[in-house]
Amino acid sequence: MAYYYQEVPDIDDEMEMDNYNVQLEMEQIIDAREFINNDDEPFEVEAAEPFQQAQHIIEGVPISFPGQPTENQITMMENIIRSLKNERNNSNVLIESPTGSGKTLAFLCAVLAWVKYQNEQVGGDGDQDRERHRIQHKIYYTTKTHSQVSTVIKELRKTSYAAPNNADPNSALKVAILGSRQQMCTNLNVLQSPTRDDDCKRLEANFERNQAQGQGQQAAALFPTCEFYKREFEDCFNTTEGRRTNGIIMDIEDMSLAAIRHRCCSFFGSRRQLPSADIVICPYNYLISSHIRNSLGIDPNNRIVVFDEAHNLENACCEEGSISVSSQNLEQIWKKCDKIANHPQAGSLISNKMQRLSAVFRRLSTWLSSQVAPKVNAEIITAFQDQLGLGPEHTTQIQNDVNFVINTKNIHPEVVLDTKTAQQIRKFVTVLQYLYTRSGDGIGDGDNDDNISKNYLLTLENIPQGHGSPSNSTTNSNPKLSIICINPSIVFRGISNQAYSIMVTSGTLSPLATFSRELGIPFESPLSLGQAISRRRYWIGKIGRGPNDVKLTLNFASRGAPEILKEIGEFILNVCQAVPNGVLVFVPSKQYLKDMKVAWEARSTIMIRIQEAKVVICETDMSTPELTRFYLNEYRTQSRGRRGAVLFGIHGGKLSEGVDYKDEEARVVISLGIPYAPRDAPDVSARRFSWDNEDYWRWYTGNAIRAVSQCLGRSVRHERDWGAVIMVDQRFIEKADAYEGLMPPWIEDAANTFNHFDDMIRNLQAFVTSVNGP
Repeated sequence: MAYYYQEVPDIDDEMEMDNYNVQLEMEQIIDAREFINNDDEPFEVEAAEPFQQAQHIIEGVPISFPGQPTENQITMMENIIRSLKNERNNSNVLIESPTGSGKTLAFLCAVLAWVKYQNEQVGGDGDQDRERHRIQHKIYYTTKTHSQVSTVIKELRKTSYAAPNNADPNSALKVAILGSRQQMCTNLNVLQSPTRDDDCKRLEANFERNQAQGQGQQAAALFPTCEFYKREFEDCFNTTEGRRTNGIIMDIEDMSLAAIRHRCCSFFGSRRQLPSADIVICPYNYLISSHIRNSLGIDPNNRIVVFDEAHNLENACCEEGSISVSSQNLEQIWKKCDKIANHPQAGSLISNKMQRLSAVFRRLSTWLSSQVAPKVNAEIITAFQDQLGLGPEHTTQIQNDVNFVINTKNIHPEVVLDTKTAQQIRKFVTVLQYLYTRSGDGIGDGDNDDNISKNYLLTLENIPQGHGSPSNSTTNSNPKLSIICINPSIVFRGISNQAYSIMVTSGTLSPLATFSRELGIPFESPLSLGQAISRRRYWIGKIGRGPNDVKLTLNFASRGAPEILKEIGEFILNVCQAVPNGVLVFVPSKQYLKDMKVAWEARSTIMIRIQEAKVVICETDMSTPELTRFYLNEYRTQSRGRRGAVLFGIHGGKLSEGVDYKDEEARVVISLGIPYAPRDAPDVSARRFSWDNEDYWRWYTGNAIRAVSQCLGRSVRHERDWGAVIMVDQRFIEKADAYEGLMPPWIEDAANTFNHFDDMIRNLQAFVTSVNGP
């Protein structure tokens, strides 16, 4: 399970979810500069191979689809069109379909076809009416990460909807792609800066100040600006053609290259495309975060909103509604507010608002420092409302002050809050608003303790400073206040209450009823689709014993035992010797992977023997993006060779989802154990404290099993592919009834249960022979 909960996050202005590194992005842009500086090498996007379009009529709506859709894709498109035609009754869509089943292409074709059909039904008195209707049916297509955004663009390019009608050049689909400065900044000096966001904002403000004082961009400006920042009408992305090169829709990398070529900014250019776009493609936290929506002008009202790769959607919503701050954090905040309030260039309005914000965080910091921990909900809520001026009736005024001081431009740079502090303040106030929200319709209608306890856990604890400080001491400590959201629907309602249709899809959403309840919205006909690939092409096994008949119950207490580690090594060695090409192995944690390696290298010859069977590559060696890219490429190359390779990754880690392992790269996927989250993790503790046992167990176990399912989905990707998956843990067998319904049905229904390792390995070898030949 992925945890988004953290102490006041130090994050990019757009709350980046990718685990990217500036050096990797710099390397890509430097390469781009080397390419475009050669005038003999004109920049263009490589034209996509043309796809033969098949026409289908579903519920009266013509759908153009590249190639022949699979049965699963037809089912998805039928479900989408039927739901959209329900209008406000219930047009929401929830579809679970295995990885590689063409979900993205099916969703794109269906929603674009429906919008086109709706647009063609509109009468009106000319282009303005049609344009208003076109914008009204804007689509927000979101996915988990920026890297997956590129996948969406790749699928979009296959469709006929991406190309303009030859008879009407203005019919071209207008696409806006949103990314962070880290992804899209063109200015290398800014990109390399540790204060990238602040530098960019300062240069943007300077541009406006120069313009206001009559200094043209080419004139001797009073204040330094970014050479790539342009006025809107000078922006190369300001036209439909600016969204395309060689007629092809650009992705983030293409936009960065084009921006460098034309010496403009893809970051601001992409945002200027937003108002007129037919479809906006971005990571889904851009929709989930209310302040990002507001700052970018993202309006979900009456729009179609698609969440692709949405298996972490609930966790992302809870992270948006949660925060943890220490007294030291709060002290830093109010001191920065004080400094600006007292600056001679501040002006009375800014000064007054900064003073009010400083007073809010000073009171909270002083109170927090004086408390004896631990405390939970009731005492903290009482203090918020009666002592600290943080009750529901105060949040609107605080929010207004925050918005004013953050959004004010063209003033002295010394009286502008730095991005980190502004984010901390804005996040805290946003969480307060969620805390007091009962119905999602407003603030102040849910300020009773019973309602809050269903949605939140508030805790106060001490953080010892230095070694040897007792955890219950208030001396030399740094008290921490945590406000933990345990009901994702509190956050998600900000979108679902407005959108025309919410569409959610992923390969691992089971159990669908639990997922729907967590989001707090109804879905008319939730679907969990099976594998479109022939049952003869994939093999699934559950086993709880190793080659020496050692019982493998891989819980936290026992999985580190020497005999268990040795048995796991023998298990993996036997599988590596039995199958060709690539083997993926996923383990519960990074530390456990390290322990396994140490045990195999220091206490036995297991690692040497595994290395003789396959090239060994581990996620623990991928400490930087450059190393990740290098080792992944090495694994892909070696897994296609005769010897093959084995890649060790971590459940919920960067290799377990969002990476496309093709054909030989994933002939066998082994999942070791069940990655239950630590019981003392904040979101786990919050739910255990607030929920009844059955609901808590279902959520806690469901998240762990979903992480396993996500790993298992790395195997078969298309009808000519083949692969096997092995779930290793005795609990899968002993608790089979309890776990029923927690995995996608295609995994549960096909799983073979083995009580002896020899039976399992013989059965696996027979499968490999049947699909691969003797």
